[in-house]
Amino acid sequence: MAGGVWSPCASSLCPCPNHTIPTTNPSPADTFAEDIAFKHLTQGNEAATRAEEIFLDSEIHGLHARKESLNILAKGLETMRDMYQTCLVAIERQMDIISTERARLDASVSVRRRVMSSVRKLPLEVLQHIFLCAIDWPRLPTFQDVEDPVSEDWWTFAEEEASLWTVELVCQRWRSAVLNNPRLWSFVSICASANYLDDAKHPHYIPRLARQLYRARESLLSVHIFPESRHVPSLPRELVTILLMCAPRIRDLRLSIPHSHFGPLQPIQNHLQALDTLVLHNTPFHDDLLDTGDCISVFKDCSNLRNVHINEMCFPGWRLVIPWKSIHTLSLSHAYLSGAAFVPAPSSKHVVEILRLTETLRHLSLNLELHEEFETSMVTCQYLESIEFVTYPPSGTCHPTKAVLDLLILPSLTSITCGTDPDTLIDAAGWLEESVFAAIADVVTRSQCPLKKLTFTTGYCDTVDLERLLKASPKLELLSLSELANPGLASFVVRTLNSTPLISPVLEKLVLTGWLHEPDGTDDPSIWGDMVRARRGVLKQLVLKWEPASGPENLAMTTITEARVCELLCQIEKHVRDAAGVGFMFSGSVKAEGE
Repeated sequence: MAGGVWSPCASSLCPCPNHTIPTTNPSPADTFAEDIAFKHLTQGNEAATRAEEIFLDSEIHGLHARKESLNILAKGLETMRDMYQTCLVAIERQMDIISTERARLDASVSVRRRVMSSVRKLPLEVLQHIFLCAIDWPRLPTFQDVEDPVSEDWWTFAEEEASLWTVELVCQRWRSAVLNNPRLWSFVSICASANYLDDAKHPHYIPRLARQLYRARESLLSVHIFPESRHVPSLPRELVTILLMCAPRIRDLRLSIPHSHFGPLQPIQNHLQALDTLVLHNTPFHDDLLDTGDCISVFKDCSNLRNVHINEMCFPGWRLVIPWKSIHTLSLSHAYLSGAAFVPAPSSKHVVEILRLTETLRHLSLNLELHEEFETSMVTCQYLESIEFVTYPPSGTCHPTKAVLDLLILPSLTSITCGTDPDTLIDAAGWLEESVFAAIADVVTRSQCPLKKLTFTTGYCDTVDLERLLKASPKLELLSLSELANPGLASFVVRTLNSTPLISPVLEKLVLTGWLHEPDGTDDPSIWGDMVRARRGVLKQLVLKWEPASGPENLAMTTITEARVCELLCQIEKHVRDAAGVGFMFSGSVKAEGE
């Protein structure tokens, strides 16, 4: 129990001297040495008279008396100081006790509030949704660039977290929430290692896996098989048996194993009727370079397969026998290995061969690095709506992106994204060439497609090709030209968009970043206001981010100061805001060095 509240004594009411610190007034300055009456004594050698001696003795006695009084006062103050120091130590000790007691009281309050938490009253449906969002699936690998991917680990998988098994132990209500929702248990991660499937080493692994599949009941399953380490000798038979039991319910299958290990999965071939999404992560990939002529036919009868994502596989068109004609979404990607002597990815030739096999493809995403010379006819992807190219520093005489685009006819294309991976750019050699943008303009013009979104990043663009593309895209809503090295391109774009009749009349967002201003900084800010005024009510956003630097080292451009670029952007903003309507968004900034 805490004591009463302490308060100091009022010195006027308390008679004791312990609560009042005595004060000492300093003595007046000693003027004896300057006193004229004693000048003959202080500045001479005369003897003092008897009267003078009596006076001086009395003054000396008075000074000694004052000194003795001060000594007594000092001793009292020392005693008071020692007492106060003892009190301060005791006070600090009490403050520590109070601080500890406060923490205990806060903890007690927290415990009582926690048991009344509204989380405990959440409906089971809300709890189940929260638990669903917390499921760690699929297991994402971590990539590390290495000099020799054949002998070193370059893909690693994090340790498995059995979150649901922990959640069901929290309380009866949470246990009821997870047990009564089969979908929560439908996300299955299986380690493809005989070590994990060995009852002696991991006696609870298979029983827990069987219990999870049982709790999933009739829900469609999402299954991810990943290795314990990079070198997987073979798939254990127990794993194939487990997959065979649940194969008819697998909707999403992700295999992070070497493609040579797909053979043991052959028994499930005729049982994947529900498979909708297939993700193949071929790691390690060096066995893919050994052309054994073997084809993977496990997925050839998956009539409902619509989404295919293939990583680190050189020849997917040869390796995989799948219903290509029914695929809606296709992704081909690989990691960039700067020190490797080979590339774990299909070349432009193999990409075109795969596209020729598809009939209903709607979305395509490609990582391109290799070009391989080939002769073939045009490929029409009748239903392809969106295409995304991410290129690494290319090898070969022709840019692989251009090689693919030159052979495509895409009458339904509405979105195209083309750029480079910023982590792989060392110098301007990795930038997209003008021929790549020209190929984009060609495919849009050739296909007469309803293009709505165009994003082109880190490269060069010829004004003739840009004008062709804009004139061929009357439904264009987004034009994003980012990190481009084209002095004067910004003014050209604005003048083109300001022409009569309007080109791309429904354009809603315009993004221009990079070295796009005039080399000498003579841009005309007023044309930006004219362009926005002509498109008032349609154009909703304008983003400008320019750079004062001269661009890549291999380009000879005039450098203007950062202050001049800032001045230009401020002038443009003034004209734009004067011309813009309600709700228009403008963003203008200068790219900092090294950004």
